[in-house]
Amino acid sequence: MSDKYVLIIDTVTPNMYVVLLNNGEIVAQKTELGNKNHSKILTKATSEVLNDSGIGFEQINIFACDIGPGSFTGIRIGIAALKGYLTVFPDAKTIAFTSLELLNEKTGSSDCLMDAGKDLYYYQKICGTNSAQPVLIDSEKAHDYIKNGAAVFDDKDDFSQSLCSLVSKKIAKKNFVDELTPVYLRKPQAQEERENKIVKEITFLDNEIDDMLEIEKRCFAGEAWNRSDFEFPSKDGLITLGIFEEKKLVAYGMIYLADDEADLCTIGVLPEWRKRGYGNALMTALIEAAKKRNVKKITLEVSKGNENAIKMYSALGFITVGERKNYYKNSNFGNNSAFIMTLDL
Repeated sequence: MSDKYVLIIDTVTPNMYVVLLNNGEIVAQKTELGNKNHSKILTKATSEVLNDSGIGFEQINIFACDIGPGSFTGIRIGIAALKGYLTVFPDAKTIAFTSLELLNEKTGSSDCLMDAGKDLYYYQKICGTNSAQPVLIDSEKAHDYIKNGAAVFDDKDDFSQSLCSLVSKKIAKKNFVDELTPVYLRKPQAQEERENKIVKEITFLDNEIDDMLEIEKRCFAGEAWNRSDFEFPSKDGLITLGIFEEKKLVAYGMIYLADDEADLCTIGVLPEWRKRGYGNALMTALIEAAKKRNVKKITLEVSKGNENAIKMYSALGFITVGERKNYYKNSNFGNNSAFIMTLDL
């Protein structure tokens, strides 16, 4: 068997791992426990591992990296390092794995959790090739999983051997990736604090309704609401939130509550204000507002052609439960049928 060197980097948790494999066996490794200054020590640790093994970067065939979820900075550091290596050695292959896949490899549990802080947990259901994407859940739901035997990530555990076996299995299955896509789920703390400040309640003033009508028209064209759609006999069951820029409403969303369930009525962001996380910020705020009103489930319909919205909803934990044929009359997303998606709170 010819030598096959694999360099594994994991900077997602407080513990940093740099592991070098040769034909599936650990040749050298550097582990820093509880040291959160990964950006300062990663380069040195990698150099030490290569020096201890007596090989150079040019001999590495495969680079592997933890893509999250976990520390935003940690994810960024690890991925940036590997992208740098791949720029110099473009013929090397790449393996990506999640921190919860690593927990599954160590424990064998199909339900894997990691504390995300602020009474939230990262969760991933792992069942072989049918594994779900990691999502963010609240502590109440997480504790239900824990009662039923879910594994919880513990920084005190040593994951060196699990890194070796997980990456080796992915190599054997040829699960190589062309792009390292981070699994953030949580946003940087500064961004979360900013979004909490900019998402505000809409009180249906005339100028706010004018702005909502503009958003409807520019986002949904033939399916846009008109002014009469905003004339609710009672707003007791409505939660309507918006994002303002220079006193102008540039994004808004609305849910309607009935007992312990809620429906997403509409959500839209003006085209020139997209790619800033405003849609995600609105949905997150609407979900949190619904929780405070003891809502247990949120349901929505989304055009099958609206790929960006579907991706956002899925990342927030919504799952597709059905389909409505020809739900829209004139969708500007190229498909009049809609997916039905739900989120259990």
